Amino acid sequence: MLLQNPDADPIVIAEQNNLIQQSDSSALEPVIDAVLEQLADKVVAYKKGKKGYWLYS
Repeated sequence: MLLQNPDADPIVIAEQNNLIQQSDSSALEPVIDAVLEQLADKVVAYKKGKKGYWLYS
């Protein structure tokens, strides 16, 4: 990217490659809600006290 084209604008390269960090928490809320909905049984187990790496156990 930048090494191949050192005169390119780093911001433009980052935007083209979707590398800009999203810091708006409201933009993340729908993603978080969807994940928690898909893993509802794991959320219940965690709330009941199950600890550890619960995503795959």
